[in-house]
Amino acid sequence: MKSYLTRRDLPFGRFHRTYHSGLVLPGSWDLYTAPIESEPIYRAYKRRFNDGVPWERTEYGKRIFREYERGRSKKGYDTKDAYFESREQLYRTLESEGYDPSHGPITINIGRDGSLIANNGMRHRTAICALLGLESIPVEVIVRHDSWQEVRAEIRTADAVDDLSKRAQAHLDHPDVAEYAIERS
Repeated sequence: MKSYLTRRDLPFGRFHRTYHSGLVLPGSWDLYTAPIESEPIYRAYKRRFNDGVPWERTEYGKRIFREYERGRSKKGYDTKDAYFESREQLYRTLESEGYDPSHGPITINIGRDGSLIANNGMRHRTAICALLGLESIPVEVIVRHDSWQEVRAEIRTADAVDDLSKRAQAHLDHPDVAEYAIERS
């Protein structure tokens, strides 16, 4: 299933876990996304780990280097070397052990068409998981689009697949409706 990220340059479509969890919302908030592959963090990890490019030659790495040159630290690391070593370690851990649920779930929103949209946090973990092609990671749904919620409700209340609209039938394998058992003919 294709994954998307909420665009960080826009003030909408980003929801807070505490204040918005469980909401079903209408509107166009789900349309302002970008494929995860277009995210600078994803591209940096791909260049670093698939192509062997040094961090300082990635777009993301150059930005981080500039921040350290200006005296700013990242995520509490005093040096750029320590910061990038932490990124290397994160990648190696996810590659060898998969996603550790003790770090908490990655928060997502679900768009009108059932698209999984990574919310605000854990962008590094999200990017690495996508790059590694991990089959399953724990997520917490923060917001669902009201159009998607209609599909879920239709699937939840149906007695058989034949009772479903074509739109709902197309989403029977979606992870957000996996809990609803439907008699398949």
